[in-house]
Amino acid sequence: MEDTSIQGQLAEIRKLTEENNQILKAMRRDALIAGIIKFIIWVGLIGFSYYVAMQLIGPYMEMFKGMQGQGQSQDFTQLLKQYQELLGQ
Repeated sequence: MEDTSIQGQLAEIRKLTEENNQILKAMRRDALIAGIIKFIIWVGLIGFSYYVAMQLIGPYMEMFKGMQGQGQSQDFTQLLKQYQELLGQ
């Protein structure tokens, strides 16, 4: 009598353990999938933000690069002339 009740309890414990393991595996799988989806969303958001910023700011940056290239040589020559004048005095 005692053996049958112990075997019944062991069978019930085994059944509960297997069910618990299935639930834990499903939770782990869901957490992994959610993490991958979050990573993809963040990469997409950052990439999209960078693309939009470059589309909006890009023309201005090109304009400033052109101005910098033209103005830099003129400014440098003017600075050289100023220093030569200061040293000459």
